[in-house]
Amino acid sequence: MKKGIISYGEAFIDFIAKNESNTDFDPFLGGTTVNVAVGVQKLGAKASYICKLGSDETSDFVRKKLLIEGVNQSGCVTSVTKKVCEVYIHKSKEGDRYFHSYIDSTPHEQVYKYELQEALFEKAAIFYFGSGTLFHPISQETTREAVRLAKKISYAGSF
Repeated sequence: MKKGIISYGEAFIDFIAKNESNTDFDPFLGGTTVNVAVGVQKLGAKASYICKLGSDETSDFVRKKLLIEGVNQSGCVTSVTKKVCEVYIHKSKEGDRYFHSYIDSTPHEQVYKYELQEALFEKAAIFYFGSGTLFHPISQETTREAVRLAKKISYAGSF
């Protein structure tokens, strides 16, 4: 059985302005750790994603896009109060894109270490996480536990 990767971090929705008026936006799935999972899946390897999602429209957008891309979401955790991070990208008169704003309405809504699924790590050869998981005490603790699980599985005979 080929082993894939696990990517852990925050999902984002990138709202990219349609024109220089910066009043109408197209939503795109974003965030480094999401991009890694989707990219690996597109290359033909199996990718799983771990993040916390809400029960609102923006979280449903993320779930739908990950499903379309074939990314395993079994490691994602749902909280009714979680809001997905939003990034607004504006366009200048010349058509250049620039980051206008970043919104994280629920920064304390993080995946807890006890919410990690050890079985998911048994199906992965690589564990990837973004540096953003080290900024908050909860996600930092979860990252440490995920690294421990990844090491435990690799040392158990994956080499």
